[in-house]
Amino acid sequence: MQTLEERLAELEVRNRELQAQLDAQHGLPQNSSAATEDGKRTEDELRIANRALRVISDCNQALMRQPSEKELLETVCRIVVQVGGYPYAWVGYADQGPERWVKPVAQNGFAPGFLDSMRISWDEGERGQGSTAVAIRTAKPCVMQDLQNDPRFAPWRHLAVELGQHAAISLPLIDGPRVFGAITIYSDNPQAFSETETQLLMELAGDLAYGIGGAHTREALERSEMRLLLALDAARMATWDWDLATGEIVWSPQHEVIFGFAPLSLQRSYREFYERVHSGDRDDVEQAFAKARDSRSVFRKEYRVVWPDGSIHWVHARGQFTYNMQGEPVRMLGVVADITANRKLEEQLRQSQKLEAIGTLASGIAHDFNNILSAIVGNIELAQHDIASDHPAAVSLQEVHKASRRGRDVVRQILAFSRPEIQQRTRLALGPIVTEASKLLRATLPAGIELSTHIADESPDVYADATQVHQVLVNLCTNAWHAIAEGPDTGGRIDVALDCVKSSGNAAIDSVPPGRYVRLTVSDTGIGMSEGTLQRIFEPFFTQSKAHGSGLGLAVVHGIVRSHSGFIVVNSKPDQGSRFEVYFPALAAHVERKTVDTPDHAPQGAGQRILYVDDDEALVFLGVRVLKKMGYEVEGFSDPRMGLDEFAANPNSFDIVVTDLNMPGMSGLDVVRIVHELRPELPVILASGYIDQNLQAEAHQRGVARVVYKPNSMDELGKSIHELVTELAVKRQDGK
Repeated sequence: MQTLEERLAELEVRNRELQAQLDAQHGLPQNSSAATEDGKRTEDELRIANRALRVISDCNQALMRQPSEKELLETVCRIVVQVGGYPYAWVGYADQGPERWVKPVAQNGFAPGFLDSMRISWDEGERGQGSTAVAIRTAKPCVMQDLQNDPRFAPWRHLAVELGQHAAISLPLIDGPRVFGAITIYSDNPQAFSETETQLLMELAGDLAYGIGGAHTREALERSEMRLLLALDAARMATWDWDLATGEIVWSPQHEVIFGFAPLSLQRSYREFYERVHSGDRDDVEQAFAKARDSRSVFRKEYRVVWPDGSIHWVHARGQFTYNMQGEPVRMLGVVADITANRKLEEQLRQSQKLEAIGTLASGIAHDFNNILSAIVGNIELAQHDIASDHPAAVSLQEVHKASRRGRDVVRQILAFSRPEIQQRTRLALGPIVTEASKLLRATLPAGIELSTHIADESPDVYADATQVHQVLVNLCTNAWHAIAEGPDTGGRIDVALDCVKSSGNAAIDSVPPGRYVRLTVSDTGIGMSEGTLQRIFEPFFTQSKAHGSGLGLAVVHGIVRSHSGFIVVNSKPDQGSRFEVYFPALAAHVERKTVDTPDHAPQGAGQRILYVDDDEALVFLGVRVLKKMGYEVEGFSDPRMGLDEFAANPNSFDIVVTDLNMPGMSGLDVVRIVHELRPELPVILASGYIDQNLQAEAHQRGVARVVYKPNSMDELGKSIHELVTELAVKRQDGK
């Protein structure tokens, strides 16, 4: 197939030949009128052919410029009119709809909108008999030499008369087996289009169809490239083409974004790329390149790049070398993706897995440790009841009791950050809690540390556990104290604030979804934290303090806030202090909060019979003693099967069942099921060292009357039993 250059050269030769014939014709002697007439006719034919060739030549030169499809069509129509001397020319495409209209896409010579009024179809109806429609249907040129009298042109005769047009030629535009349109040229002379001119103009149509196909291909390629660039941009990916002989690398535009270059500043050199690679990864990247090149394998590598601002970003690169006939590598093509966000997600996943591991460990030790603490606390309380307040051992027992309760609180803290434990959540205002906690903190902080508190008026309520919110504030202030103590000065300042804010989800309150929140803020003048420390502060047992803390304080805060559907935002820089903002979802409207007075000690029972089941013999021994002191009759069992056998022997003799949840061989929920098979209405108390939402839901579904936390004090257990006894008495009274 001819190239455009070859085609233009051929047309130039033909033009010169025609021009020579014209010159020769002018030099011939005119001996007779017949000879004169023949000569004039020959000269006219040569002139027409020369005109057609000039049109074709100029159109091919337009094709060389590779314009868009629309520009090409308009240029060809203009050349036909201005160079060819024809009064009108237009191009129409064959619409594939049911009415088969010919859609004008370019024209020259007509008034704007004139062609649309012609409404030409390429079917075989009345409006499909013109030259344009016939050329499209037959894939052959169609010439009409007398438009004003040709019956096939009847629907448009008035237009031909109005424009003074007498002849028209339509030339099909063909792409392979498909005719997709036609170019139509008009003449104001009848019998205007000779066979020679028709053949030459058919060449024009072929060249135009070829040019349209090329324009389609270029535009499709441009669209494809644009889609690829958009896809790469959306995926934060870029491509590269590395010429190993010259060392030049062609980068796609997204490369500048991924590697932190200013727009249009990236040079086409390997050194430019190499200098951006993190110094700790350069040798690995070089070795990966060499291995892929020598083994002819795919290059794959994750590595770090350093931006001009010092920030570190992770990328994943993948490429392939190409080789010449001698087996030498000549080029490398590849793609690189920014995976910084993925790395952060992976780090968050690892953090979550660490917390999950600690949670698993905590739940594993909670049962045994809580049983030990329960026995210690219960027996201490029994001993305290058995001796006088002025007994020499009373003070020691009180201290042991305090230590045991601190041990219980440690277990609860571990569970608080590791598992979403169910607590006593109610609607409450945080202001009084912050005030109370601040008073306690002032008494414990060193003299050189100033604590200020600001509580905004009319802060909305939140749904929270007061004890846990208290714990959050204490832990944050303790963390602030430790940060100040690590500094060069002995003194410092801690500011506590409570207010209401509204988040719109923008950068002002980073990572906090839109909504209304009560914000608890604790800021300090301590040593601050680096970016690396900030990423680890909520890890259990992580601490930057050399002399203070266990590393659990902020992990506990994280667990509590997360379980309250809240959020934490931390801002800190080295030597500039830290600011912790805790966001609790605010409740809608204020309602009056009511308090219910409860007695300090559990009321005495009235001989009600209780079945007490726990796999720990020490706790069974303790529970029996405690409940008997409260006025109950108790049957205690460390083997749940033996306890159920006792119950099955006389189910109606028991008023309440108390059972541990985690027991070898049989769960407390199994005990509940068997008990209720015999007595569905019997109240059952379920005790566990770990209580989550799933347990609460399942216990409720099984008909458990109370779920209590272990270790509990003698009075706590007694109050729960008394409440059930009272409820049972009321039901019996109502039943009468």
